[in-house]
Amino acid sequence: MKTIINKISKKLNFPFQENKAKIEYLGLGKITGWVFNRKINLTEVRLVLGNKIVSKSNVEIERGDVCQKYNYQGKPGFELKLPTNLKNIDKDANIKIIALSSDGQKIFECISKGKRKKIYQKIREILNSPYLGIHGNLDGIQSDGLIHGWASWIYLKKVAWVWLQCEGIDPSAFKCNHFREEVSSLGFKTTKVGFKINPQELNKICSQKSYYISFDKEGKYKLPSKKTEYLPIIFSEDEIYEPNLKVIEKNENIGYLDNINNSPKNLKNAWKELENFRTYLNGIERELNKLEYLNNVKKELTPRKNFLKKLKNNIVK
Repeated sequence: MKTIINKISKKLNFPFQENKAKIEYLGLGKITGWVFNRKINLTEVRLVLGNKIVSKSNVEIERGDVCQKYNYQGKPGFELKLPTNLKNIDKDANIKIIALSSDGQKIFECISKGKRKKIYQKIREILNSPYLGIHGNLDGIQSDGLIHGWASWIYLKKVAWVWLQCEGIDPSAFKCNHFREEVSSLGFKTTKVGFKINPQELNKICSQKSYYISFDKEGKYKLPSKKTEYLPIIFSEDEIYEPNLKVIEKNENIGYLDNINNSPKNLKNAWKELENFRTYLNGIERELNKLEYLNNVKKELTPRKNFLKKLKNNIVK
């Protein structure tokens, strides 16, 4: 009877199965997921190629969503960091991702039989990729109007390149050589791993379309991102002459275009970055004016406690 129940629960994916696991991200630099067994304390996950260990990770990352869904207490998450090369390892050998108990006696394969072929084929492609071991992240468009992110290898001190992928244009390459202080805490050999992309320098056909950044030109390997990213409205230079603009704004833009057109090639990007910074400062000035106005209004109000409390709540909203 117990065997029948276990088979039915496994087939229907019931939460009371003893073994549960999932591979959530297959990247060039890491493989992440979660695993647990209700009766055995699984402490380590290994990526094995033949009889060689390619990577291993402790099972110790908190995953509140997994614990809540399966009514499990523990830290089931893991992260397998991939090497930059596979010396003295047969790349054609059998691939497995296994979880082990603390005594190393109980072994559980983390991928179900129905999914092994597809996932292991993907892992084999990664292990044979020239980009093996690279990490990164797409932060998206920040307050300066630029697309930010980073990419690098942990074990290699060399500059990486990434590719912007958007429907309608050929992939564009960008160098990762901007300073990112927080990356040093992750163990990378260099902190010059960041990239910045000005959307206004892209083809207008990309305007308001979704995009992603990849490690490779073909776009097979995406940089991790929390959500789908979209480009802003992209204006061509002649569209800056809008009839509704104030005279002072028109003059500022005309001067900007003159500087762009008349400057040497190596200074064009500098002028564009200067204009982006001016636009950013204008935005800050508008926000400061709003705050000043709200403060003046607050001073003119009656000091009744309840009234002020109500107004404060409205301002916060």
